[in-house]
Amino acid sequence: MGIGRLLLLLAVMLSFASGPAAAAPAASPFLALADAACTAGGDSVEAAFAVDESSLDCGPNRFDRRERFARARVELAKGGVVPAGRLIWQTNPTGFDSMLVRLDYADGTQRLVDVDAQMAVRNWDANGTFWVPVQQRGAPLTAVDVVVERPNSRAVFTRMTLSSLKDASRANHNRQLLYMLLCGILLVPIIYDLLFYRILGARFLLWHLAMAVGTLLYTLFSSGMVMVMAPDIPSFVRHCGSWLAISLTMMGTVRFSFSILEEGMVSRPVRRFLNYAVLANIVIAFLLPFEFEALRMLATDLYVISVLPIIGGMAVLLGIATLRDSRVALFLSAAFGGLMVAGTAQVLAVLDLFPRSDGFDEALYAALVILVLGSFAAVGDRFLVIKAERDHARVTARKLGAMANTDGLTGLLNRRAFDQSRRLGRGLGLLIADIDRFKAINDTYGHQRGDAVLCHAARTIEGAVRALGGGEVYRLGGEEFAILTPAVTRQQLDAAAEAIRVAIDEGAQGPDAYDMPEITISVGAVQGEGQLMHVAFAEADGALYRAKEGGRNRCVIAEGPVD
Repeated sequence: MGIGRLLLLLAVMLSFASGPAAAAPAASPFLALADAACTAGGDSVEAAFAVDESSLDCGPNRFDRRERFARARVELAKGGVVPAGRLIWQTNPTGFDSMLVRLDYADGTQRLVDVDAQMAVRNWDANGTFWVPVQQRGAPLTAVDVVVERPNSRAVFTRMTLSSLKDASRANHNRQLLYMLLCGILLVPIIYDLLFYRILGARFLLWHLAMAVGTLLYTLFSSGMVMVMAPDIPSFVRHCGSWLAISLTMMGTVRFSFSILEEGMVSRPVRRFLNYAVLANIVIAFLLPFEFEALRMLATDLYVISVLPIIGGMAVLLGIATLRDSRVALFLSAAFGGLMVAGTAQVLAVLDLFPRSDGFDEALYAALVILVLGSFAAVGDRFLVIKAERDHARVTARKLGAMANTDGLTGLLNRRAFDQSRRLGRGLGLLIADIDRFKAINDTYGHQRGDAVLCHAARTIEGAVRALGGGEVYRLGGEEFAILTPAVTRQQLDAAAEAIRVAIDEGAQGPDAYDMPEITISVGAVQGEGQLMHVAFAEADGALYRAKEGGRNRCVIAEGPVD
């Protein structure tokens, strides 16, 4: 039921995800500007803007600018149809030092917009971008010219769009609802991991928790929803937080798979390869905030490239485990398959090897949520295995405990079980019974017949105790037995002892005593007063001794404590 509900919840989430995503082209028309952009570089804003339009680079590698100031100019006539209504310009708020946006109009006028870090934070959008208002004038907008100081990623240029404020606001609202739903869904496995780890203490739950927390953080940072909780967070911190969150997710996924797969499913070479791949990914993620000038435009590419070996290694790991008939590998393959496809497409898009779309972001979020929830099905399957193993261990322990406390010959409780009773409580009676002249039976009939006599006596005493209303019968060793039975008064104790003696005395004539020599027993008994069991045993044993001295085949009740 738990897994079924999770899958139902996942279906609901996907229906919400597909709704806004499918409606985006119709409800939120926007004009992508990257394909029509041409670039240039310079040592200053003025130098970058001074580059003649005919000298701008419009080649395939135009966004790989190594200059301190990078410029991208878009002639809207080449970009497509400009959306109607009040316009906004949007792009990715990847780390940069400063940004200047110049808007060119058909009447030859221009407008400069100085974009600082606060604007990038204040005007955030739920698809991981921020927006700059485009002033409406009598003349139409003809070009957008942007100069960025020390951009850390090509995304600041490749994700430039022009859209209407009304439609963009509607799409932003829908995305916020979607991401809030995703975050709420991701909280469920996090809570379950914490609760189950407290109960079971299984290590794989911690790694699943790391995977779920990493996915939640990535959703918050990458979508911009973190702005709701921390409005003043710098854009670059949010950018680096996204990569660190992905690293946490990748590390949790790999270590979770190692921990939950059945023994022998993870080969040493695959384990070593994935460990090194995760380590390299984490190292690169921690290098991103340092902004090394030599790696300024390459750091993001290096990071996304470092994700590919992890995806490939996981594919090999799950493929080998599946071929080895691993049940868990089937769950993990279903959970990880979407991320393999969406993650690879996202990496290729970041590297400009694949056309980029906002749908990639939604697909990646959905794949991460499926990874967390789908892998939780593997956790549920592992719980069932653990429960079966614990039940088997509990039954085995119970059997071993019963064997340790059972006499191997007669099947009665043994001396070890008797010694576990610390006190003789009120309302109980302790009877010590000993077969009279048992050594003579062994000498006359042999030890095999003697063992048969012991078993016959054990069954007879058990039957007599059941007739008295119940109790426990122990074989203390040799021909000596102990009986604990309810006896509130001395008369009840005397009657119980006499009933057991008579049952043994008449047992040789019973139908179950074929070819059994006649035997008698002597019984010593003591009334329970809450005394320590070893004190009660000494009293009953003294009474047994007096029964033997008095002629055997009789019962004696102890009068009081033995000195």
